[in-house]
Amino acid sequence: MKTFLMIMLVLTVVFSVVMYATGPLSDSILAVKSGGVTFAGVRNVLSLTPGTYTGTGERGHYDTVTVSVTVDSTGILDIVVTEQRETEIFWGMVYPTLAEFIRDANSTGVDVITSASESSHALITAVEDAMLKAGADLGALRTPVASAAAAPAASAAPELPPLPPWPTSFRPGTYEGWGLGYYDFIVVDVTFSATGITAVTVTEHEETDIFANMAFSAMIPAMVAAGNADVDVVTGATGSSLGLIEAVYDAAMEASN
Repeated sequence: MKTFLMIMLVLTVVFSVVMYATGPLSDSILAVKSGGVTFAGVRNVLSLTPGTYTGTGERGHYDTVTVSVTVDSTGILDIVVTEQRETEIFWGMVYPTLAEFIRDANSTGVDVITSASESSHALITAVEDAMLKAGADLGALRTPVASAAAAPAASAAPELPPLPPWPTSFRPGTYEGWGLGYYDFIVVDVTFSATGITAVTVTEHEETDIFANMAFSAMIPAMVAAGNADVDVVTGATGSSLGLIEAVYDAAMEASN
């Protein structure tokens, strides 16, 4: 039976505070929800020409983003992205969450999504382009809706549970190990000499390729060089990193004398 299988914490979308220029605030209070977190915000009241307007913003990570924004005389009713070429995983962090946040707050003075800041900025500037066509005052549109104090705190990073000491000797051979990654189990074949690791091969995983590659390509050579699993995790791919460490530890326990 496999040992040391842990339950990973699911990383929440973490927002970093990036504020734009300020403008006048109204007295209309709104509970703004973003990424499952509720902000006590102040919804802007703008002076607009009702209609639907198209806007194209500054370049994101790969290209510009184009939106269609529908407004009434005082604010945003709907934001629809009509064209974008961002990486799917990062764009999925931004849309529709950030668009809904902008709509509900009636402001582009919002927090960008840390892991997708370029895509966030592309969406924000596209909305601003459309809103300028609707007659919005840019200063008022950029009124901040969440202060640093109101922003959600970062969730605790996942951590490995306490592990036993790394064995000092092994039965040479190749052993299978399992560890829980961000989405599912990571399965490895680890080859040991009498004193440590000589090879690690990931045989099965359900991780997102971009994050799995970040973790595996950096950590496996480091494990082989060190002869053990005491290596640094890869920032931005913590779940996959910890799953790999746990899987290698699991194999080591099987191989230990």
